[in-house]
Order: sequence, then structure tokens, then C-alpha cells
Amino acid sequence: MNSNNPNEFLKDPSFLMVLLATLAKKNGGSIEFTEEDLLKVDQSDLLGLFHVPEKEGTFAVKVLTPSEYATAQQTARQYAETVPGDDEGWEN
Repeated sequence: MNSNNPNEFLKDPSFLMVLLATLAKKNGGSIEFTEEDLLKVDQSDLLGLFHVPEKEGTFAVKVLTPSEYATAQQTARQYAETVPGDDEGWEN
């Protein structure tokens, strides 16, 4: 996943496994969930991966509603317009 473009790793299918492994390691090595937990996720749930600007090198994964997702997209567009060439602050 080494790349000159910081966003390339987000398009790599193996990144999902790296992300899950990171979350599991951060949680003591495992994440437990039930079938009921799985069934609570539906197609209206959106997942965002965000850079946390206040904490260098830190990212946040968040479940978003459709309206939060739309706001995040708008914020990212505005950010990209003010900082040319720097659109690495968000991904979805």
C-alpha cells in the first residue's frame, strides 16, 4: 500500500482488511459482534473515513446518515477548493 498518492490506498481492496485489523488491534486484538449487530446495518448506512486535522496522522471511521454524508461531501469540496491539490482529508 505504499503510494505517492495518499488516496490510492483507499481504492485498494486489501485496505478493508488493513482497516479491520487496525480496529481489532486497537480493541485488544478482537472485535465481537452478533448476528443482530450485522442485521442492524442496512443500505442507508454510509461509512466515512476522515482525516482528523487536529491530530496529525490520525483518522476516524464513522457511520453517517445520508444527510451527514451529503454535508461531508460538500465540506470536502469546499476544503479542496481552498487547498488546491489537497483532497486527502476525506474519503468514502
